[in-house]
Amino acid sequence: MPGMKSNDIQQLLTQWARWTKTGGVDVGYPHCTTFYRQSKLGGWGAKPLMIGDELAGRVDRAVAALELRCRHRPEDKRYAMLEGVYLKGQWIYKVAERHRLDRRTAASALHAAESWVDSQIFTDEIFVALAPRE
Repeated sequence: MPGMKSNDIQQLLTQWARWTKTGGVDVGYPHCTTFYRQSKLGGWGAKPLMIGDELAGRVDRAVAALELRCRHRPEDKRYAMLEGVYLKGQWIYKVAERHRLDRRTAASALHAAESWVDSQIFTDEIFVALAPRE
């Protein structure tokens, strides 16, 4: 993960968003039916997920931390941009209009959100590597 290109983090966030739409982590509930999963992901021609539960969970924790930070700062639109573009699949200019931002500010906020997630995943990897082995 360290040194990811910006399009790598964008692809990772896209895969994470698809992962969340298919049900996320297995918590013991019945899985979605194949038909339901395929219809949510864009039909039968949809590509299978390329992200595992462990990596998706790390992305999920990073996004949740960003949401918590932005909740206490209404002027911080990073999570709003990330949610609109990746989770809701909206065009960036539509999300910008809804939040009354110009396109450049919206693009900057989205890039900052992507960088936040990238840095949090990298930090998570360091903690995992330094954790004591049992």
